[in-house]
Amino acid sequence: MPPLGEKEELLKQKYERLLTRKEVADMLRVCPHTVRNLEKRGSLPRVEISGIGIRYLKEDVEDFISSRRVERAYW
Repeated sequence: MPPLGEKEELLKQKYERLLTRKEVADMLRVCPHTVRNLEKRGSLPRVEISGIGIRYLKEDVEDFISSRRVERAYW
């Protein structure tokens, strides 16, 4: 097999490790149903893989966490 070009190698690295709904739930410390609700609301992007199911990019989960961060609570 010929060596992958730089672009192909970057794509391979990005998609090499997709997360399952359970893995995302564990990262967020919520139940998998909550993850499903987040994706239904459009808060968490997902990757649909025919015949396998739904997967998530780790960077999308990290972006979601960053977007929910509150620097200062106003109570």
